[in-house]
Amino acid sequence: MLLIAGSNSMPGALYLSAISALRSGVGKLTIVSCGLAVNILAPHLPEAMWVKTATDRNGCMKGIPNKEILTRLRDFTAVAIGPGLGKGSRSLEAEVKNLVRKFNGSVIFDADGLKYYDSEIAFAKKGGYVLTPHDGEFERIFRTRPPEDLFNRKKCVAEAARQNHCVVLLKGNPTLVSDLNGTVYRNSTGNPGMATAGSGDVLTGVIGSLMAQRWPAFMAAQFGAYIHGKAGDIIQKSSSQTSLIASDLPRVFPDVFKSIENLDSIKEIRGVNFCD
Repeated sequence: MLLIAGSNSMPGALYLSAISALRSGVGKLTIVSCGLAVNILAPHLPEAMWVKTATDRNGCMKGIPNKEILTRLRDFTAVAIGPGLGKGSRSLEAEVKNLVRKFNGSVIFDADGLKYYDSEIAFAKKGGYVLTPHDGEFERIFRTRPPEDLFNRKKCVAEAARQNHCVVLLKGNPTLVSDLNGTVYRNSTGNPGMATAGSGDVLTGVIGSLMAQRWPAFMAAQFGAYIHGKAGDIIQKSSSQTSLIASDLPRVFPDVFKSIENLDSIKEIRGVNFCD
């Protein structure tokens, strides 16, 4: 998995995504980020490989070392873009879009990475892209505000996925995931305490990791949402919603995966019985 994330002011978002990917079974993780974030985090993530980039005056990545990364694209089965990136420069945007265009695997776009999504490229990928907006980001991307009531909210997510040739995961309580055909999955796990800074970065790491393990994008988004929410539910039972912070979530991933491995059928968790 290739993770393009982080900036001088938001190295934590990168860390949360990276540790979540590692705790979700990714085999190999390569991280592209700006120098300060790499220097801060590399000692704390010895399992990852690092590619350091130049930094612009705002503390964001100037660009990505395209020559180095493009020659290694075949090494990756998934790319995750966005956590903690910041606004970024036009050159960074152009280079990321060029990388995505040439990459044949699955891609997840989150947070500041959502602006790098291109529906024309997605059309050719046939469902390999996942977008994970909250309500405000959804409105900026698709120019419509998700309704509050669940019935119309599901219709809105399904329409966005159909029109833009991608899997759309709309964060919320409940989280909704739609595939390109408008099949909507309503996640059954999670609690209000998870509406905390960095929680979405954790989710990106989980979904990216599953896609890197060759889960289809829609199933990875469903299962990722389930794992993410289940972790929050475990923490709620042992402590409280009020004190929950994002870095608590990957710490209980071993318990989440152990509980899933003990189930008779993984199909239920993959969402086969949850789509409505």
